[in-house]
Amino acid sequence: MAELAQLQARFLAALREPAAAPAIVGELSGEPSGVERRLGVYRANLAANAAKALAGAYPVVRQLVGDEFFDALARAYQRAHPSTSGDLAEFGARLPVFLEGFEHVRELPYLPDVARVDWAAHLAYGAADTPAWDASTLAAVPAERLGGLRLAWAAGTALVDSPWPVARLWALHQPGFAGDFAVDLAVAERALVSRAGLAVTVDALDAGDAAFMAASL
Repeated sequence: MAELAQLQARFLAALREPAAAPAIVGELSGEPSGVERRLGVYRANLAANAAKALAGAYPVVRQLVGDEFFDALARAYQRAHPSTSGDLAEFGARLPVFLEGFEHVRELPYLPDVARVDWAAHLAYGAADTPAWDASTLAAVPAERLGGLRLAWAAGTALVDSPWPVARLWALHQPGFAGDFAVDLAVAERALVSRAGLAVTVDALDAGDAAFMAASL
């Protein structure tokens, strides 16, 4: 088993970095040149899948940095945080923190928090459906039990507190937006991410509402 694990580790390394390929080529079937070409195909597919998975989870980040830069970002993120799950929908969980230390986006200091909104929206979209609010059910609860009730927000509801106008930036980059594109980067926002049906929404909250949400989530 130890030998198999080592072989798998070398194979994975060869998929991540071309320089690691020679360590595994001799252990795979076929001519060395052909093996290296096939490894290159796998490597390209791995990078493409990573970029596609991140693009699906971070559409606003991708628009802000552009397609070419985003693809390079996806490769850098994949090297730093290779997927450990069989579900690619979980692949981008660490991207906001990764962006905080990624020197090539230092001129976009709001990008990590925009990424947090993107990720919260991604999670909200995939969250479990929540039954519709039924006031009659609440009305039927005996008065002596009301003090023990605990209401819960719908699955996928999240709050992103940022010194940047993240809700505004997210809204500007939604399909069909036709309003004013002006953005005041000096405005801090608390973005509430939620889902109604299949539609994910991001709304800016005032300080009081945000404090209530933060205390009740």
